[in-house]
Amino acid sequence: MNPPSSSSFDGAGSGYSGASVLFFDEFDSLAPRRGETGHGDGVMDRVVATLLSELDGASSAGISSSSKGRSHVIVIAATNRPDLLDPSLLRPGRLDRLLYLGPAQSKEHCLKILLAQTRKFRFQDGCDAATVLEQAMDSFPPTLSGADLSAVASGALMRGLKRVCDTIEEEARNLNDERNIGSGSSSSCVGGPAENIAVDVDDVMDSWSKDRLQPTLIAEDFIEAAKDIVPSISSTDLQHFENLQRQYSSC
Repeated sequence: MNPPSSSSFDGAGSGYSGASVLFFDEFDSLAPRRGETGHGDGVMDRVVATLLSELDGASSAGISSSSKGRSHVIVIAATNRPDLLDPSLLRPGRLDRLLYLGPAQSKEHCLKILLAQTRKFRFQDGCDAATVLEQAMDSFPPTLSGADLSAVASGALMRGLKRVCDTIEEEARNLNDERNIGSGSSSSCVGGPAENIAVDVDDVMDSWSKDRLQPTLIAEDFIEAAKDIVPSISSTDLQHFENLQRQYSSC
C-alpha cells in the first residue's frame, strides 16, 4: 500500500500529480476487532496491525509529498457493519471520513435511482420516463434499496420483452392460420407452393424493424415487477443502521 514513486506519473516532465485509489469492499472481514476474531494463531490481529502501519505510511507519505506535487494514495472502504471494525482504523489520519449511505428516504431520491436504471428504456408514446415511474412508485414498498430498485427495473424490462415475444408468436400463428398450416408443420413438400411453408417466430422477427422489436414499457410493468420484490432492508434493519449512523457520526 506504499504510494508509487512520482516518476511513474510525471510523464515527460510535466509535473503531473497522480493518485492511486484503493477500494476495499466488506472491510469488516479484512479488519475485524483485534482479539475477537476467534483465530488462536492471531493471524487476523497481525493482518490488522500490518494494515494500520501501511495506512500510516501512506498518509505520511502523501502529506510530505503534497507540496512537491507528487502522487499519493486514497483509501476507500465499504462495510455495513462498522461496529465490527477495529476502532484503531477510525483514528484521524487513517479512515477518518465516515459517510453513511443509507437507502433512498424520499420519492425524489428513488426516482433519481430509477431514472438512472432506465435511461436506455423506451416508454409508452406520449409519456416521459419520470411520469411513468412516478405513477408506478405509489405502489412500491417504502424500504426499497438501490439494488431492489434495480431489480424492479429489470423485472419491468422482462415484462416488456415478454409482451413483444407474445406478439411475435401471435402474429406467426395468425399467418399460419391464414395459410391453413397447422402449428406442427414446419415445411412444405419439395417443389410445393411457397405459401404452404409454415411461418415461425424467426421469420416474423426478421420482418420486423429494430424499433418494433424494442419493448415499450408502461407503469403497470413496474408495478407488477415491484410485487415480486422482497425488500432487502426491513424496518428493523433500517433502525439498526440509523443507530449505527448516530453512534459513529461523532467519530
